[in-house]
Amino acid sequence: MVEFWATWCGPCAESIPHLTELARAHKDVRFIGISILEENDKKHVQEFVAAMGDKMNYTVGYPGNKDGMAQTWMTAARQRGIPTAFLVQRGRVVWIGHPVALGKPLERLAQGTLDVDAELKKFEAKLRAEDEAAARMAAVAECERLFDAGERAAAKAALAKIEETPEGRSEAEPLRMVWLCLEEPRVWREKMVAAMEASTQEGSEFALFVANNAGRAPDECRWLTGELTARFPDNWYTWLCGARMARVLGEWDAALAYAERSRGAVLAFQASNPDVPKGNAMDVIEALEEDVRASRGR
Repeated sequence: MVEFWATWCGPCAESIPHLTELARAHKDVRFIGISILEENDKKHVQEFVAAMGDKMNYTVGYPGNKDGMAQTWMTAARQRGIPTAFLVQRGRVVWIGHPVALGKPLERLAQGTLDVDAELKKFEAKLRAEDEAAARMAAVAECERLFDAGERAAAKAALAKIEETPEGRSEAEPLRMVWLCLEEPRVWREKMVAAMEASTQEGSEFALFVANNAGRAPDECRWLTGELTARFPDNWYTWLCGARMARVLGEWDAALAYAERSRGAVLAFQASNPDVPKGNAMDVIEALEEDVRASRGR
């Protein structure tokens, strides 16, 4: 079992104890976790593994660079997200998927009942579905381009065609919200308030709207940032997106103030959860602060 992960990846950290349990249950299978896409050196990976202790009780490797095995395994298999696990039997990859779903394939492999050809068909169907999703996203991006170029009627007509399928409606929904924000801000605010009140995600999905749309809807993004930081003051990502918004708007002092609040939220979480790996949140905040200071100095 070869699994790809990174120290900065929250879902990867969550799946590590599960992999340890599987490794204990399947002692005839060699479990290897390969850290990829790392900006930091192997010392950072070693520190992460040490902090995990017995929760990460299997072989861990670091290929010595950011892209090597990410290309030869993940990209070659058209896998875009981590964590991802590969089951290899006698030199042949027989299963690829999320570590959470690894238990049953391992059991079938041990029993000799894993139908590799059937697994291949399922994998190919999954890739086709991803290709279709990518095509829909590209079509939505073209609608966004048309709208921003002033061809609003054409953009809306094209998006309506995409929305004729349930999958298309899902892909188009974020852009619909952006357009609503630009054209009917009062209605958009009402929808956002209702969505925030119903949210169980601590505001992160709304914070991303702020980071992505500050340049074209500054007043609405300032309003949304105020709502989010009041409703979800302990979420470091909310403050971080506020800092990103202020950076886009050239409000350097505000950007640094938001970044400082983001840092405080991270430190408070770490103090309350000493057993959780620290990840790279502080690195992200510091990189943003450096960029803000450099931009202010230009």
